[in-house]
Amino acid sequence: MLEVERFQVVPEAPYRIVPKTLPIVHLIDFVTHRDKDMANHLIEQATREYSDPYERWEAVRRSRADIVTGSSIVEKNSGLTLRHTGWEGFYVGRGMSSEEIVMDQAQIGARVVKTMETMYPDSYQRIKRIFETKRGYSLEDLKEIEIWFKVIKSRFDARELPSEGEIFRRQTTELVQKMPPIVLERDVNGITQFIPVPARGELFGGQTIVNMSPKELAGYRFMENVGIVGQPPIRAMLKAA
Repeated sequence: MLEVERFQVVPEAPYRIVPKTLPIVHLIDFVTHRDKDMANHLIEQATREYSDPYERWEAVRRSRADIVTGSSIVEKNSGLTLRHTGWEGFYVGRGMSSEEIVMDQAQIGARVVKTMETMYPDSYQRIKRIFETKRGYSLEDLKEIEIWFKVIKSRFDARELPSEGEIFRRQTTELVQKMPPIVLERDVNGITQFIPVPARGELFGGQTIVNMSPKELAGYRFMENVGIVGQPPIRAMLKAA
């Protein structure tokens, strides 16, 4: 159970820089249909515009979520260690255990995957592409993911945020305001974003162990990956598409 006292003081945590590379496959459709200088301008503009929201997302996913679901999540049946999703802040103050929060996310994701299976004859290939993050996404893949991101976010937004959740959100915003903005670096392989995130503390560690069905595990993995559309360069591509 979450304790209100955990969210009363904004910690003066140092930050670390996390490099995140967008493979060139992410950019190829976008750049080839535009003047290269214009494409670069749109990406830089989006980085200025969306740096803070994405830093807040990454602050939760890579650091602050430890408070909500522990520093380690293990799926018992498969033995897999799962990543935080970035959605954890929506659960603060709802009186749910770490296990319940992880499983609720898995079930939301599983419902989205089931909807995709119902809607699309080629759903297997669509879902497979969303999970293959190392391969990179085409612009069409990203448009698809953005749709489902908005569907999921609308479900969370429909839930009233408890006072502890407001404190958690405000605290995350204040942490991000103390950190530098995202910096971009280009090379032949694509664009690397250097993203500041709060250093992970030692106070709220611990392991959350859950038992998921194969469909719930697929749903949780979907929730892990869907936040990619918040990255500023990808926001630029989707906005200009």
